Amino acid sequence: TVAHEAAKYGHLPEDFNPSKTTIYRGKNQEQVSTYITIEDAGNSFEDSAIELNTGYTYRIRIISETGEVISSVLPATVKQ
Repeated sequence: TVAHEAAKYGHLPEDFNPSKTTIYRGKNQEQVSTYITIEDAGNSFEDSAIELNTGYTYRIRIISETGEVISSVLPATVKQ
């Protein structure tokens, strides 16, 4: 879908109004699990509970007011 493709590139379709965002996180090679759910979410999130020299994988799931779902996976490594 257009929403899924947009999520891969870091932007939402113009008519997409987020109502809930769930962020899943896995540390190093661990499986991702629910990390935080944000109601009426904007389009940014800052993870302040990170460890240096650690790899993280984030899965982001955004649900719109109409029930459309956008999902994306983002790898990240925190370096010293």
